[in-house]
Amino acid sequence: MPGPSNPNVDAAVDAYRLELSNDPTNPPSQQEFARSRGLKPSTFCRRLNGLNKPRTLSHNPRQALSPAEEAELVALIRRFTLLGHPLPFRTVRDVANHLRRSRLIRNGMNPDDITPLGQNWFQRLKRRHECLHEVWTKRIEKARKRATLNEKLETWFDELEQVRRVGGHLKENIWNMDETGYGVGATASHQCLVALDSSEKAAIEDARRVGGTGKQGQEWVTTIDCVSAAGKEIAPVVILPGGIEYNPANRPDDPRAKLWAFESTQSGWTNNKIGLKWLTKRFLPFSRPYDQSQRRLLIVDGHSSHVQAQFIAECMREKVDLLILPAHSSHKTQPLDVGVFHTVKQRLSWRTDHHHRYSTRDRIPRRQWMDLLLDARTEGITEDNIKTGFRKTGIEPLDRTIIERDALPPPPPPLPVGPEATQPTTSLTQTVLAEIDPNLDPDRRRHIEDLAALAEQLAARNVVLEGELSKYQEVNQGAPRAGATVAHFETHIFSQPRVLETIRGREEVVEKRKANKRARDNARMLQKLQAGTSGSQASSHAGPSTIRGL
Repeated sequence: MPGPSNPNVDAAVDAYRLELSNDPTNPPSQQEFARSRGLKPSTFCRRLNGLNKPRTLSHNPRQALSPAEEAELVALIRRFTLLGHPLPFRTVRDVANHLRRSRLIRNGMNPDDITPLGQNWFQRLKRRHECLHEVWTKRIEKARKRATLNEKLETWFDELEQVRRVGGHLKENIWNMDETGYGVGATASHQCLVALDSSEKAAIEDARRVGGTGKQGQEWVTTIDCVSAAGKEIAPVVILPGGIEYNPANRPDDPRAKLWAFESTQSGWTNNKIGLKWLTKRFLPFSRPYDQSQRRLLIVDGHSSHVQAQFIAECMREKVDLLILPAHSSHKTQPLDVGVFHTVKQRLSWRTDHHHRYSTRDRIPRRQWMDLLLDARTEGITEDNIKTGFRKTGIEPLDRTIIERDALPPPPPPLPVGPEATQPTTSLTQTVLAEIDPNLDPDRRRHIEDLAALAEQLAARNVVLEGELSKYQEVNQGAPRAGATVAHFETHIFSQPRVLETIRGREEVVEKRKANKRARDNARMLQKLQAGTSGSQASSHAGPSTIRGL
């Protein structure tokens, strides 16, 4: 395999051309310039006049893909890496075969004569492009999240600064709302000390898990919490599973839970109805400022209950600026997640472990669990923790330094280094240069070569984009439309008329579809009932006639 190109020759060529452009009337001697750089004059002159190429480019005609095609392939791999959907080896090979096949067919080759890429092609591609690595999917996704999250946070902070500048929000009027779930009786993983003999290895797992059974953890309770940048808290709404009315006997007697509200759903999670009720019955009255002219800022995630039309309309009517967090960023931008919920769940886990450790019951009664939750919330939801959450997320005081600037570096230029054991490449650049007069001026020849390379790169890009477009159309054909997200509106500020009208229109379409479906279902049911009635009547008439016939 040939060695790398001599960087001294390339640097000398660039320096000579720069000096020539500064004073075209007095060109320096090429041989003296080469000797002053410690280079062989013949090598320097041939490289300068385009009569030979660097070692890294000398084998381009023998590669399966041209440099322009490989550059587009690497760009495609990088794009899907940053999107969090890294391409498997098979897909990369399929795209490369498609690029090569399209070029060879344009050049007049019979499609039946085109052979696929060799088995070692992928390894050679990696050697030519140092930016390509073989990693497991999870690691690539983590890198993508770190890189793309920076771009999301840049936009997020731009809009946060904008809405705060326009609204002039005081810190006591900046609120964060979020839902969090608790498994009743469930405990978190933690480090513990056990004493076991060699014959007791089968009990290790039970000794590690000091707590409730898996069945116990299936009962899920959700709380809706809201805190302000001034360290204040609005009493929570507790959502219980089962879809039945809450038994008042299970309410904690402690006066700290006097203002708690209770709801119930089948799953124990929130829904649009509860979200809207929380806004109108909890947030708006309990967060109302003394000065009615002051605006409030409510920061929430993109859950469907937060982006429904009625929710947005109520916020706009009550002078509440609604700001939606970037997707998959709550570990950085959600004050409740950063400063409060972790502590609450940790304290609750400790108390649950203690209860399981000393209780004679397998399950924690819901009333007792509510008391444990109340104690954990008292320790976790404090003024200091709330302010810490707003400070660490950069919301109050406003601070953009939480954005990590460790995005993936730009890919290095391609470094072709070896021949391909496949059909030779006839690129557009080679075809054009073969038709040029060999006595043409070197500068003009170089410009023509650059234009031909650019045309070849655009042709390869067109092939790649056509392939991507066909795949997107195939996958998304007839796919259901997703709900309202930040990506749909290209903004995090949802308390705007255009966002409200768009969401209202979508909800009307959804309601029409549901009404049509209900009408069709009712029609089918009516047809079945009519068919059943007709059948029973026919059988009742058939009996007597048969008897008379006998």
